[in-house]
Amino acid sequence: MPRWSAGGVADRRGYLRGSPLRVARLLCTVTVESEACRAIVIIAWTALSLSAFANPGEYRIGPGDTIAVQVHGEPLGHDGKFVVAASGSVSLTCAELVDVAGQTAYEIEQTLRRALMPDCYVDPQVTVRVAEHRSQPVEVLGAVQSPGVYYLDGRTTLRAVVTRAGGVKSDRSTGQIVVTRKGHDPLRIPLGALDDVLGDYPLEAGDIVTVDEGRIVFVTGEVAKPGEFAFAEGITVSEAFIKAGGRTAVARLSGSYLLRDGEKIQVNLRRILKGKDADMHLEPGDRLVIPESPI
Repeated sequence: MPRWSAGGVADRRGYLRGSPLRVARLLCTVTVESEACRAIVIIAWTALSLSAFANPGEYRIGPGDTIAVQVHGEPLGHDGKFVVAASGSVSLTCAELVDVAGQTAYEIEQTLRRALMPDCYVDPQVTVRVAEHRSQPVEVLGAVQSPGVYYLDGRTTLRAVVTRAGGVKSDRSTGQIVVTRKGHDPLRIPLGALDDVLGDYPLEAGDIVTVDEGRIVFVTGEVAKPGEFAFAEGITVSEAFIKAGGRTAVARLSGSYLLRDGEKIQVNLRRILKGKDADMHLEPGDRLVIPESPI
């Protein structure tokens, strides 16, 4: 089970602020391995999300964005698409350079309306929408189908960006997602919590999202519960075998072997369990295979 703590979910330097999180920290001041602590933190996240997303449509235009502008008025209407320059301005036929960076579409409508009067139009009606979002990039790295740069389009959550990147490559829940933001300590979220309220964490321009599936080992063959297991430093062959539920009735422990980086390494589990051979330490990605006894 992942270790949950208020400090572990949100850093002390301001990733999240507000009374709900302070309550969570008071109730969960030390790292606790319990669903109760996890629930406390998720409740705090829910409350914070409601306040953080109070105005989700307020996308602010920046350099690189393309805006579509329609102008209705005398003497002639006008419409077109304009790329916001690095300086934060756009150039219209009648209004040379108009600063628009940092404004919402509605605010730009008012800015352009003022810029077009009275020399160009009589009481112009201006409509602005974002045609292409390119000013607020985030980078998605690691174990996703399509790593790369994606662009925020208003309120964009961690879950939404991971989905745009094709989702996590597997359904493992042993890893974590790390959000790196300039000026803050990394935010670490258990991979299995992406579908919780934690997945609603709002991203900001410049964030780097790294999906780490986590380090795992595999136990396959004649064991009660074959599969993958979270790697822990110091885990041994016998411990992995026990995690997999032990042997089946037809297991041949003396013929067990490890697959490591394409190499086959013989391990005699029978002798290891009897204390006659040293217990090998596993490495991330190792696959322990327990073969079937010949009939």
